[in-house]
Amino acid sequence: MVEKDLIDKSKQEENKPQEDRPREPFNAGKVQAVLEDIIYTFKEQGKNMEISILRQPFDVSSEKVVFFLSGEIQKDLFSKIRQEVTLLMREGLKNHGVDLGFEIKEDAVSPSKKLYTSSDKLNYLREKSPALKELQQRFGLETDF
Repeated sequence: MVEKDLIDKSKQEENKPQEDRPREPFNAGKVQAVLEDIIYTFKEQGKNMEISILRQPFDVSSEKVVFFLSGEIQKDLFSKIRQEVTLLMREGLKNHGVDLGFEIKEDAVSPSKKLYTSSDKLNYLREKSPALKELQQRFGLETDF
C-alpha cells in the first residue's frame, strides 16, 4: 500500500517541471534524521533485513548518498529497496536531486591477518598488550601442548 502511494507520488513528480521540484541543501545530519524515520517506518512493516542496510555507514557528497556495504547479499538487498528509499529520502530531505549509491567495502581485516593458531593469537595479543609477555614469562605459560 505504501509502495503504491510512493509510486503514484513519483509519477506526479515526474510530470512537474524541474524548476518546481524542491532542492533544499542537506548534510549528513539531515540524512541521518531522515534515515531514522525510514527505519521506523520499515520496523512497523517488519522489514528487518532492509533496516540492516540503512544502518550501514554512509557518506554524503553534493546530492549523492553512498552507503558502504559489506558484501554481495547486502548489494542485492540494496538494489531491491533503492527506489523506495530514494523516494522517501527525496521527500524527507525536500530535495528531488538526491541519488543513492553504494560501495562494497571489504572487511578491515585482510585474509593474511586472520589468526588461526594459538601462537598467532598470542602474538597478536602481545602486540596489543605488552604486559601479557611479562605474565607469560612469570607464570611459564606456553601455547603449544
